[in-house]
Amino acid sequence: MVTLAQYITDLTNGCDYLDQMVSTSNQDQTRIKEIIDGIEYQLSLPMVTESDEDLNDFHVSVAAGKAYLAGLGD
Repeated sequence: MVTLAQYITDLTNGCDYLDQMVSTSNQDQTRIKEIIDGIEYQLSLPMVTESDEDLNDFHVSVAAGKAYLAGLGD
């Protein structure tokens, strides 16, 4: 069984990777979307949503990734 600590570690690593991808130009939009989807999935898990963990930084990272993708569409 996966623990909350493992989910938080995965979310931290996923958001760090996402932040790194959006800070570099010419990144694979499909891959960025997949990373965002994975982070959002983990953020929606009851173990995560019902925890006392501060999830704000993860949501900020996802929002930045979505903004990056939206900016590419302009």
